[in-house]
Amino acid sequence: MDPNLITNTYTTIATARGPQMTAPNTLNPVQLALATKCYNIQSAVLHIPDCIGFFSPGPPRLLVFQGRIFAELLFSIVFEFLVCGFLRFMLWCRPDPKPNGNMVLFISRCRWLMGAAVVLVWVLHCFDKRRRPGYKWPDWAMESY
Repeated sequence: MDPNLITNTYTTIATARGPQMTAPNTLNPVQLALATKCYNIQSAVLHIPDCIGFFSPGPPRLLVFQGRIFAELLFSIVFEFLVCGFLRFMLWCRPDPKPNGNMVLFISRCRWLMGAAVVLVWVLHCFDKRRRPGYKWPDWAMESY
């Protein structure tokens, strides 16, 4: 396997989960590209209206904001699937073939909670003030923590 592929993938993931501004007056290029591509898929391929879609044809700052939320949501879903898959694998590998009802119930509740969280984030995002026409973004100063 190519070591550059692993390094480039890690760098892209780290940048996608990074801050929205990478330098003064510079938006995160990975989040901007992610949001732009996802908006094209949402509008041209899936034909989802902008009012109910996750992405909107707004200014670049809005697209970076949406790309950041989408990246965090995507990574949390992947993490949840990995954890639930590991728990199911552990149940399958037990020497006792009888399934533990509490563990199966826990896994199904985790999946329902994650689904509810995704729907909640999507609904809150659809009614976010940043999506309104004429929203004034704060200045471009980098946030210091």
